[in-house]
Amino acid sequence: MHVMNPDRSRLPKTLEALQKQSQELYDSIHASSGQTSSGEDGLNRLLEKFWSTLVHSHTRQTELQHQNQELNAAHKTQTSQYAYYRELFEFAPASYIITNAEGKILDANRAATRLLKAESDALLGKPLSHFIASADQGIFVSNLAQLKQGSSDAEWEVKIQRDDGSEFSTALTVSVVRSEDSIPVKLHWQLLDITPYKQAETQAQSLKAFNQQVAEVDRLKAQFLAVMSHELRTPIHIVSGFSQLLLRRFQAQRDPQLIDMTERIVGSSHHLLSLVEDILDHAQLQSKRLQLKIEPLDLTDLITTAVEEIRPLARRKNLALQIELPQAGLLVENDPVRLKQVIANLLSNAIKFTDRGAVTLSVRELPEDRIAIAVQDTGIGIAESDKKAIFQGFCQLSQSLSRQHEGTGLGLSITHALVELMQGKISVESILGQGTTFCVQLPRVVTSAESA
Repeated sequence: MHVMNPDRSRLPKTLEALQKQSQELYDSIHASSGQTSSGEDGLNRLLEKFWSTLVHSHTRQTELQHQNQELNAAHKTQTSQYAYYRELFEFAPASYIITNAEGKILDANRAATRLLKAESDALLGKPLSHFIASADQGIFVSNLAQLKQGSSDAEWEVKIQRDDGSEFSTALTVSVVRSEDSIPVKLHWQLLDITPYKQAETQAQSLKAFNQQVAEVDRLKAQFLAVMSHELRTPIHIVSGFSQLLLRRFQAQRDPQLIDMTERIVGSSHHLLSLVEDILDHAQLQSKRLQLKIEPLDLTDLITTAVEEIRPLARRKNLALQIELPQAGLLVENDPVRLKQVIANLLSNAIKFTDRGAVTLSVRELPEDRIAIAVQDTGIGIAESDKKAIFQGFCQLSQSLSRQHEGTGLGLSITHALVELMQGKISVESILGQGTTFCVQLPRVVTSAESA
């Protein structure tokens, strides 16, 4: 019989040498001993078993080599991943600290060391509670105990106190790392400096309180103006009424001196009444108490009437007052009194600040069922830097110039508020020294606040 002959390509040279020596041993024993065939069979089986053991040992050795290579590769991967995550942890913009279950610091990234103004070596081993302000120590210890008892994560605010004594507000976020037995082994902390947010919150609260004070002052001012306006209108009406009676009597007597003085009284009372009406309108608009009374009207007729009432003012300054209207009547739905007030304010304002030339009012129809009313003058104009201020209450742009003209500075402010109440908008174009154009765009049908 012959020894089994396995695939030798799988065996290393040492095992091949061992097989060769085993074969030689078998041949030597077989030639010298002259044993029976049964003895030869026993020896052959013994050598075959020996050979099988060698092959199995080689196979196990190869498997161990493969496993060792896989372990080395896994170790390299793990080392690379650890370095990668370590770099992420170290250079993360947020402040991270790792402690044990008792709260002693095991690791801290660079952001945390900068936040606490301490070197990493100085932090390691210290309890995190060392950096908690004394006023918040109780909260920190209580929350830490709850984490150890079973909470998985938590978030709360504390004051952090550095070794140099400085303090700042911090939002602490912590997550618990547990063992397989659910025992806390590590705590991962994130520290967020919320001092800027606290400051912004304080400023917002202060600003809110200030705005409430301003609103209350505005309310009281509007209430005062409304009450005073009502109180002033009655005596002004009485003065105006009696002065007009005197004027008619003096005109009948044909006394020039008395007529002149009485006309001044009548004119001054009308002017004073106009100022009071402006203040009252302004107060009502500021307090949102003024309501429009919508009704159908012919815009052409309304504008014609308003222009004729203003024309004497233009005539006194030798100004041309021109109208450009559509040929046919233009029907709209609006508050006739307030719309006429808007037109009168724009015309009187244009005449007031125009010394030569003309004032022109034009009307044109716009798409989407809207209309545009423009008042153009050849007056002093408005500087670009002053355009934003002209619609503010009690505003007159040049104090030295405005003193030459009467008024409270409320006309354009009231006009702007009325136009907005009519769901429209007003714009201004002007060239200093050449003139100004105010343009009001309104819907043909204005809806009241109740129907809207």
